[in-house]
Amino acid sequence: WYPISSLGAPSPRRAFTAAMVGGKVMIYGGSEESTPLATGALYDPATDTWSALGSDTSAIGSVGWHTITAVGENQAILWGGWPTNRATYGYRYDHNNKSWQVLNGTGQPAVRFSHSAVWSGKELLTYGGDTSSTDGYQGTSGGFRYDPQDDIWVSYSTGAGVGARMYHNSPANVAFTSANFTMNSRLGSYRYQDGMNNVADKIVLAIDSAERSVYVAHAHFRKEDIYKALLRAHERGVEVRIITDQQEFRGGRLNLGESGRNLYFEEHLAGLGVDVKYKTYALVWDYRTTKQIHTKYLIIDKKWVVTGSYNWSDNAEQGTFE
Repeated sequence: WYPISSLGAPSPRRAFTAAMVGGKVMIYGGSEESTPLATGALYDPATDTWSALGSDTSAIGSVGWHTITAVGENQAILWGGWPTNRATYGYRYDHNNKSWQVLNGTGQPAVRFSHSAVWSGKELLTYGGDTSSTDGYQGTSGGFRYDPQDDIWVSYSTGAGVGARMYHNSPANVAFTSANFTMNSRLGSYRYQDGMNNVADKIVLAIDSAERSVYVAHAHFRKEDIYKALLRAHERGVEVRIITDQQEFRGGRLNLGESGRNLYFEEHLAGLGVDVKYKTYALVWDYRTTKQIHTKYLIIDKKWVVTGSYNWSDNAEQGTFE
């Protein structure tokens, strides 16, 4: 941990939220004691400086226990919060012109606070929260999806096991392969959109941001754009270390052109000096008798962890929901 500048920083508060927008951390609202606040600021981690939001937030007013969710690189959605008697409770922020737009949307659910929200790459997903008009701690179940392109809210089912909850947390940055698909509502089917790589693109961005180290412990290594990102990291002097499963000898292949050889991605990296290790087996690997590595971890600069159910493969990106 490193101390950051307090010059121009907003006043101490709780119940605020923050999101990375336009390369800066945007903070708005929160509570001082039991009083909601109507102030915020932008923090630039590159220069360790604070600046004003640069936009009129009077329409938003005082709010706490809300969510601010980054939508792409330069936009964010502020939704919900306390008090719950506000006429409008959803706003979209555009960092390029420092403006707020009221979020209406067909089917917008009742206002709530202490809920959670994440961006899937295509939709805002919310869950739970407290819908009471007083401080009654009445958690609710159920979630909603918001599509900003069509300006539509739709409820979604989570099954019986989730239940009512509030004051829970969601990951700060989440990517889903579902953003790669379009749905045919009449047929109830999904179709992959050519060229979409929502999860792989996020992984590549993470690797490209590495300054000192990239550590990989992954079951499968068959995604060429991720391989190329690791190669770029190695070439710019970042320490790259990989551990994968021996079955990857059957995995992704790379045609090296004039050499006429087909090499595995990790084998090529090892030949360039990258530290690559395999979990090996005394006998030929067989899923019926031998447990394979099935971890999926990527650690950037010993600070950030990327993990999930996603295998590094075209099949995971284009054929499954991860």
